[in-house]
Amino acid sequence: DEGYEVREEMVGRELMRRDLLDSSRSASPFKQAPDAVVIDTTGMSVEDVVGRIMRLLQAGKPDGG
Repeated sequence: DEGYEVREEMVGRELMRRDLLDSSRSASPFKQAPDAVVIDTTGMSVEDVVGRIMRLLQAGKPDGG
């Protein structure tokens, strides 16, 4: 099984390219929903992300949780 050497900056450029193509296409462009909640997961562990999502969900319930 041969692997590929992947450089972080290359992945970043490819993601930016893909996002630009997706958001600027004429048919069904990818756009953030007006009521979307953006969570910047930079530097967060999976547990931190899940915890943040759970707190947001609980805060959105009419009975408080």
